Amino acid sequence: MKNLSSEIEKIQDFATEKASALQSSYGQQSDHSNCTVLKIIGDENQVNLDGSRYLTEIDAEREALFDNKGYEYYYDVISLECLCQILDNQEFQYKS
Repeated sequence: MKNLSSEIEKIQDFATEKASALQSSYGQQSDHSNCTVLKIIGDENQVNLDGSRYLTEIDAEREALFDNKGYEYYYDVISLECLCQILDNQEFQYKS
């Protein structure tokens, strides 16, 4: 029987790798910091991070999320499922 914790870790690792690959391929200069980030395309992917602050950028190298005001968050502020959906959607958006 597989250990569920190890399966979740594999998904987390895969999501981190996917974020890095997307940032490497489609990264742009951040509006909030001096680094290259994956900018979020599509309102449905701009999830609420805190009050009126919503996700606008992902920095895969630092495993950081940036909101529309420039505040930085760790990945764990959103669920793993939400992060995976956002990354899947971004891959589709950028390839379209």
